Amino acid sequence: MMEISQMQYFVEIVQSDCNLTVAAENLYVSQSALSQFIKNFEHQQGVSLFNRKNGRIVNVSDSGMHVYQSALKVLNQYNGLEHVIERESLFQKGTIKIGIHPTYLRFFFNKFIPRFLIENPNAHIEIVEAGTNELQQMLEDNVIHIAVLAPPKDFDTSNYEVHPLVRTEVVAFMGPDHPLVTKRLLKWNHLDSYHYVTYNKKDAVYYFVEDKLKEITVQQSNYLPQVLGII
Repeated sequence: MMEISQMQYFVEIVQSDCNLTVAAENLYVSQSALSQFIKNFEHQQGVSLFNRKNGRIVNVSDSGMHVYQSALKVLNQYNGLEHVIERESLFQKGTIKIGIHPTYLRFFFNKFIPRFLIENPNAHIEIVEAGTNELQQMLEDNVIHIAVLAPPKDFDTSNYEVHPLVRTEVVAFMGPDHPLVTKRLLKWNHLDSYHYVTYNKKDAVYYFVEDKLKEITVQQSNYLPQVLGII
């Protein structure tokens, strides 16, 4: 029988292209520990996990690939169980995990959260900072309890309570001497011929801006995917 730790070893070795040095570094164990694991397991179970040439591992055997695929399924279930246990433990302790994009955290919650914690000393809040796409996945995987998101296009809101915080398209930041600073409200076509940056592809805002520009057919060759800053 392969234990969870052994499955993690085996999966990492396979995903490292059977390079024990790389696998050992990723697992923070010694290379000899991995070699010993392979030797002991193959001897005890009577199965060859790897093909060898001149005594060196070159790739995964057919039997090893079957074991690898099954180990992946078990590890995914095991990780899911860990998330369930962690979530239930946090609920019992009264801890709430809130996922917030770093920009939203600093612009909208930098004063609210410290004040809330001072006024509610028994409350336990853990803030998770990540991109909006990552936060959406964490919410769907029950890793966090609440997420502050720019609404993703493929997000099924029917399974969640949704409370809008801000109704706006996107906020633009620019220097005080920029020509567009005199405009109280920017239109998308005002961006034509200007350099600007926005979030990278880990955030829903990237795709929101991209779709909006395609919609109005702005002729923009200086779009640098990286809130919207105009240069």
